[in-house]
Amino acid sequence: MMRSNYDEDFDILYVGLPDFSNAIGYDGEYNIVIMRDSDDNTVKGYIFEDFAANYSDGIYRKLCLPVKVDLDSLYNQFCQC
Repeated sequence: MMRSNYDEDFDILYVGLPDFSNAIGYDGEYNIVIMRDSDDNTVKGYIFEDFAANYSDGIYRKLCLPVKVDLDSLYNQFCQC
């Protein structure tokens, strides 16, 4: 199960598997960092920079992430006030 944390001050959403050890970040499109295991390259999680701004602009509708994340639910959880 993926865990998530949102940094409201910097508009950054962190989403990852419980074990983030041995992970290396790779820059992707739309200010998304994909965290991968350094040994077997499996996806450990993501860092979404400018999350609320990109979500509001519809940027994430065209994404195809290696491991699915319900960004609609996370936006509603963290950014709807």
